[in-house]
Formats: sequence, structure tokens, C-alpha cells
Amino acid sequence: ECYSCHGIVWDEKRQLAYVLSSSTIQVYTLTNWDTDNPSLTKVDDISMPASGGHDMFPVPNTSLLSISTGSNVWLFDRDPKEFEPHPDIPNLSSVKSVNHHPVTNQVMYTKPSISGEPMTYDIQFLNPDFTVNVDQKTYKARWNVQPGCTDPAGGRAFLPGSLFTALGASLHTE
Repeated sequence: ECYSCHGIVWDEKRQLAYVLSSSTIQVYTLTNWDTDNPSLTKVDDISMPASGGHDMFPVPNTSLLSISTGSNVWLFDRDPKEFEPHPDIPNLSSVKSVNHHPVTNQVMYTKPSISGEPMTYDIQFLNPDFTVNVDQKTYKARWNVQPGCTDPAGGRAFLPGSLFTALGASLHTE
């Protein structure tokens, strides 16, 4: 029922699961979850402004989800169910992951840079803008900040591969 699904976000506050497909965001509730017959019930199917849905991740402390498609990066507001171009990277194509630091709101994203592959050796950061070369093929990167952290340098970015430090932020691999 979900064509080319690329992500799911559980929204504890709304008690909804948001599922990113190629051209829609499907919204589900948990049904009979505490029984022997749990299931998901679709409650909405929201058309996206562009096809090729690829990455979806919550923007911390907001009702927004960052969403990358084949041609753009968007912010989707779960309350009015509206899309707007991402203010920092609106027309960037082929983005594989977008993440916002929960304390500084610094944006981190990955975009393919290896010919013929969906991988990169570079992690891009915005606000401030810089690039970190990780010397390993990387697909997606995520901030990993412990709950309650208020130290802007206290965030780690999870990458596939090894552990290293750059510009005061730990970048850790899975």
C-alpha cells in the first residue's frame, strides 16, 4: 500500500505514525495495539508538492518534519498539514538526509558526491556553513543529542563507519 516507502516517524504527542512514500505522506493510528491483533489504520494520505520522497525526520521542538524529495527539500507542518520550501536549502536535489540540531538548530545534510552512487564522503553543515570530509562512503547522517542536553557542542552526528571529532562536535558511526 505504500509505494517506495523511505521513512517513518512516530509522533508521540499526536499518537500518529507518518510514513513517507514516493509522492505522499501516509498517516496512521495504532489500532488494538495492546491486543493479540495490533494493526495500523490509515487516517490520511497527504500529497507532497514534489515526487521522489526520500528522507523524513522531525525538526526538534517544532511540529515540522524535514522532507527531501528528488528535486527539493521541504518542511511539512503537521498541524496545518502544509508544505513550505526549506528556508536554508529549498532547491537542493538528491538530498539523502536532513537533520536539525535540537539546541543550535544547525542543519546537517548529505547529498551524493560519488559518481554513479547514492553516497558521499562529505557531510554538509549550515549555520555556520562548512563541510566535513569523513573519508568513508556515507549515505545518511543524524544528530544524536541526549535528552536534556543544552550544550551546543554536546551533539554527535551518527554516520556509517568510524569515530572522529571535527570542529568540536563528535561524529560517531553506527
